[in-house]
Amino acid sequence: GIIYPFCGRLMESAADGVALDLPKLQLFVRGRDGLQVFDGPCDALSENSTFANGATGPAVYSKDGRLLAVSDAATGVSILSTATGETIMHIARPAVVAMTFSPKASFLLTWERFATDAEQRKPNLFVWSLSTGEPVGEYTQKKYSKEEWPSMQWTDDEALCARCVSNEVHIFDGRAISEGIKHKILLPNVASVSVAPGAAPYKFATFVEEKNTSPASVKIYQFPRLDSAVASKSFFKAQKVECLWNSLGTVLLVLAQTDVDKSNKSYYGESSLYYMAADGSNESLVPTKEGPIHDVKWNPKGTEFIVISGYIPATPVLFDATCRPIFDFGASHRNTICWSPLGRFVCICGFGNLAGDMDFWDRNKLKIINSVKADFTVSLEWAPDGRHVLTGVLHPRRRVDNGFRIWKYNGALVHSFTARELYEVAWKPSVPGIYPDRPQSPKPRGAAAAQPGVSAPVVEVKKVGAYRPPHASGALSELLRRERNPDSGPKKLTSKPEKPVQNFPPGYVETVSKNASRNKKRRQKKKDGTEQDDEVEEASAQVETKTTTETKMSTATAPAVEDLSSLSQEEISKRIRNMNKKIRDVQKLQEQKSQGKELNADQLSKLSTLGSLETQLSELTIHVKST
Repeated sequence: GIIYPFCGRLMESAADGVALDLPKLQLFVRGRDGLQVFDGPCDALSENSTFANGATGPAVYSKDGRLLAVSDAATGVSILSTATGETIMHIARPAVVAMTFSPKASFLLTWERFATDAEQRKPNLFVWSLSTGEPVGEYTQKKYSKEEWPSMQWTDDEALCARCVSNEVHIFDGRAISEGIKHKILLPNVASVSVAPGAAPYKFATFVEEKNTSPASVKIYQFPRLDSAVASKSFFKAQKVECLWNSLGTVLLVLAQTDVDKSNKSYYGESSLYYMAADGSNESLVPTKEGPIHDVKWNPKGTEFIVISGYIPATPVLFDATCRPIFDFGASHRNTICWSPLGRFVCICGFGNLAGDMDFWDRNKLKIINSVKADFTVSLEWAPDGRHVLTGVLHPRRRVDNGFRIWKYNGALVHSFTARELYEVAWKPSVPGIYPDRPQSPKPRGAAAAQPGVSAPVVEVKKVGAYRPPHASGALSELLRRERNPDSGPKKLTSKPEKPVQNFPPGYVETVSKNASRNKKRRQKKKDGTEQDDEVEEASAQVETKTTTETKMSTATAPAVEDLSSLSQEEISKRIRNMNKKIRDVQKLQEQKSQGKELNADQLSKLSTLGSLETQLSELTIHVKST
């Protein structure tokens, strides 16, 4: 098999039958009883007592999984080795509220609460060097939010570091923070900055809030040319934005949101999604369903993304890297997307105020693997092996039934853990390339499906149909099945991208065909209650446009004239509609015959009734006009 360093256990076999000896998975659990670390195979996780720690403060893994930082309100921050559990370093800052590692784990960024008393006011944002244990940067930051953390961001190679302040973005040498500010982006009212992943050239996205009559804007700057933006997008209805880079740093998605929906259609405010190429070559509004945008996630490969939008049941749609929709997953009660680290599988879920359903999809096949339910789930994360999913029921969102569960990519539950009060649960990350990208394992057949040494009892289960009360029409059942009807199910979308209207020159007016215009008028008249007059007009038009050729084809004799005075206006309108339908059917048969299609005897007999039908329609029309 393939052997990787620090391997712990022979895990499941690959699809080709070759056993893979891979590193043990590890996760930490932080709760009321302190920090616990579990490792081993997913179906038999056990607590590693080496990491036993009574700290209840925040904890975080480094991006490469080598280090684990744990905060204790009494003693401070401890840096542990994830391989041995040994304490490598201790930072005596007991009041740390949030912390994160730099991409290469060279630095640790910590934030403490800002002192309201002017006399006790000191720096509360620190950058710690993990080689010396000393702070290399001290700053003041009043507010903290999970959405805007970390407030200092490094490039992937730690060459540069960016921090947003009032009207400026400060750029530091990422490996020498203590040397101070090296560059600045001067931008009035700038609210946030986002550093693009990937290698040089480095890119920074800035957000300026909407103010008075000025629109909000997102600008992309490329280092070292920080005096002018390479791409810019302005828009209204954007009190806050979320900048979502793809892993290659070539495309930025901007999710703009407002707290209040002025149309009163949504409790969660208004939202819109914008697409921006990092080089400024393309920018557009991502086509979404009417309603809120629930979630947006890039494939870890950076080549495509999924958007869930619309009123519940919402619709997840897969787009390629050029913003072209390629697959509709179907309308369902889902609002959360979670890609596997290798991009092969994706889990589309419904959490929060939804029932907790999880759909596991194979991205390569665009087929659903399985659907399961994880009630009351608060957090969701894929394991670094791309084969297992971790769901957590956490405090304070859920004050009872706290714990975590581990699911396989096919929806099978492999492990469950309960706790009195659980605050956080997270996998230990790993560097790319440790775990191979494997397809679904083949399903076991026959005797191979049973576990070794265990004989499953054969139980005969009698299938019982669903209870249906007497005189039930099934209308309610049909209403409940609307979510799964063929129109709202999964389907591939057109491969030809539609030309966006906004790219046409000024003054462009979309032309409407005569048929479309006539149908629009009919729909409007139906709304206004003048459907009958429309039917009469259509009948008159058909009688007036009758050709001599069509008359010659009719061999039937017109029936005796019927006394129409005894019929009500509603009955006459109904007859006119029936006549129109019959004439259209006969005309379709004529077209088929002219194209060389062979007709049967019944169809040929229908052709001979055209003259009779038109005569009757003419009489009905004349009668309506005379009355």
